[in-house]
Amino acid sequence: MKSDEYKLWFDKSDENIKWATDNFQESNHELVCFLSQQAVELVLKGYIYSKDVIFPKTHNLSRLLEICKSLGLKTDKHLEKEIDGLSEFYF
Repeated sequence: MKSDEYKLWFDKSDENIKWATDNFQESNHELVCFLSQQAVELVLKGYIYSKDVIFPKTHNLSRLLEICKSLGLKTDKHLEKEIDGLSEFYF
């Protein structure tokens, strides 16, 4: 892996959060949900990438989180439950 490429995934996630915040103020709730899902997906994939692991082709946040946990990411049950619910907003 090129040393800091994973940071691009985090930067893109930050952009999605900004867009979600802007759209929330405009009451575009469906788009906010989608952008939020995308932001979390990008962070999880960035974390996986930072560990020199190729992530699977998936948008399932729970699956990505399990991979992250196997690579050392510490989480709690509340986060896992929230991520389960957020995955559905990819569609």
